Amino acid sequence: MTEVFYHNTYNQLQQIRLHNMDAAAFVDSTKDSAIRIFCILENGIIKSGSSDFANVEAALYSSLLNILC
Repeated sequence: MTEVFYHNTYNQLQQIRLHNMDAAAFVDSTKDSAIRIFCILENGIIKSGSSDFANVEAALYSSLLNILC
């Protein structure tokens, strides 16, 4: 199963689960819209992430290191 997390036209983070549609097809269908893809998971594995996602991931990693060290 593919899960896509995206910011809608109101900048709210949304999730959609794709059962019969390829993630690439969904991304292509949003190219001319205000929807911005945050990240894509396929079977629980991160396949794609935006720069916003990378920033969140880095902040979480840094926080985890501070907790553990």
